Amino acid sequence: MTISRARRNLRIILGIMLMLSLSFFSTAVYFRIQTKQKNISILSIAPTLFQLDIYQHRALAYFSDKDGQFKIAKKMIRQGIFSRVYSDSGTIMLKDLAESGHAPSQTYYANILIRFPPQSEENRAAARNYLQLAAAQNYTPAQEILNDLDKHE
Repeated sequence: MTISRARRNLRIILGIMLMLSLSFFSTAVYFRIQTKQKNISILSIAPTLFQLDIYQHRALAYFSDKDGQFKIAKKMIRQGIFSRVYSDSGTIMLKDLAESGHAPSQTYYANILIRFPPQSEENRAAARNYLQLAAAQNYTPAQEILNDLDKHE
């Protein structure tokens, strides 16, 4: 009995996913046992766990459309409360989306440039540029922010 090429490829993909799932499960069990026995401190492995979580977010973003990537970037920025690597990675992802022409990302990134340090003239000019690009796409929130900026200047 022959197996079609598509079915064989599906089996290979499912096998790889099974192996990844089992390795993740065994790693999670290992770390759980080691932390219960006080052999490993959570604080010592936290940076590695955060980095692995960032890789997971990036993998999800790779298979998402621009709106999905935008949601993932915002989530990572919000998770910056746990570790700065989250907010840095989310900001980089958001900047890449803004540079690719995604209007909501341009507006959100412009808000970050305006509201958070370092608040320099260069950042304000870049924020205004992103807002103008988003407003040119008839993105209403960007137009409103531009109007507010014009009123205050």
